[in-house]
Amino acid sequence: MKAEKLKKGDEIGLIAPSRFTFGFKKELDEGKKILTDLGFKIIQGKNINKRIGNSAGAIEEKVDDLHEMLRRERVKAIFCALGGDSTNQILEHIDYKLFKKYPKIILGFSDITYLLLAIYKKTGLLTFHGPNLKDLSSYNKKTISFFINLLEYSSTNKKISYPNSMNIIKDGKAKGKLIGGNLFVINSLLKTKYCPDLKDAILFFEDIDESIASIEFQLYQLRLSGILNKIAGIVIGHIETNLKKSELKKIITQITYDLNIPIIKVDYFGHHSKNFLIFPIGAKILLDTKNKEFSLLDSPLK
Repeated sequence: MKAEKLKKGDEIGLIAPSRFTFGFKKELDEGKKILTDLGFKIIQGKNINKRIGNSAGAIEEKVDDLHEMLRRERVKAIFCALGGDSTNQILEHIDYKLFKKYPKIILGFSDITYLLLAIYKKTGLLTFHGPNLKDLSSYNKKTISFFINLLEYSSTNKKISYPNSMNIIKDGKAKGKLIGGNLFVINSLLKTKYCPDLKDAILFFEDIDESIASIEFQLYQLRLSGILNKIAGIVIGHIETNLKKSELKKIITQITYDLNIPIIKVDYFGHHSKNFLIFPIGAKILLDTKNKEFSLLDSPLK
C-alpha cells in the first residue's frame, strides 16, 4: 500500500511521538521554514509541546495527535519532530486501521523506527526513514533535493537511484524489499508482532553509541536472532561511534563470514550524517556491487 505523492500547497502534520520538544525551538523553526519555502503548510499536533519526564506528553496525547493527523483530509504527510526513547510506548495504542483508511507519508528516524516498522508490519503501508524535522536544517542541499525528488515528484516511470559511492564489504547482487532503521530498535522489535518479515529483505541500519562493545553487541544480536540467514543484502549507514572504519568492516566481516550476500557501507543516512537520503521502508530495491548500483525498482508513492 502506498500513500499519494506530495504537491505544493499540501499540509504536513507535525507530531512528537517520542521526546519532548522543549529546547529545540530554533531547530524546529528552521526545519519548518525549509518546508514552507518549498510550498508546504505545517500543521502542529495540539499536544506537541506537552511534557511528562522525557516524553512529549502522555501516551494518549501522543496517539491522539497521530490519529488526528491521519483524519485531517488536507494533511498528506506526517513528519516527526525528533527522536528519543519512548516511541515504543504508543505502538499498542495505535488504531492501525486508520492507516489503511487514510494512507499518508510517515517520515522520521532514530527512535521513530519503532513507528515506521510497526505501521509497515501491521498495514503494509510504505513508510519513510528520513530526517526528523529538528535535524532538517543541518543537512546539505543534496538531502533536500532528494527529498523533493522522492516525496513530491516521484513517479512510476522515473528511476530513483542512490549515490554510487559505496564501501563494498561483500560483493554480490540482490533484489528485495528495503527494511530497516535504527539498529537498536530493530533488535528490540525482533520476535514481537511489530517486526516486519525480513525474509529476502535488503536490511539497512544506522546507530549512535560511543561504545565499541555496544555496537558489536548489537550486531551479534542480529546474528543470534537468525535474521541474517534470511536477508538478501545489507546496507550500513552512519555509525556514530569511536570505531574506525577498518574496525567496523572487520567486525561486520566476522559476523557475516558465512553469508553470501552483498554488503555495503554508505554515509548518507544516520545520526550526525551530513547528508540524509530518505529510505522508503517496504519499497523494492536493487543492490548490485559490481555496477555500484543501489536503486528503487518502482515508485514508493502513488
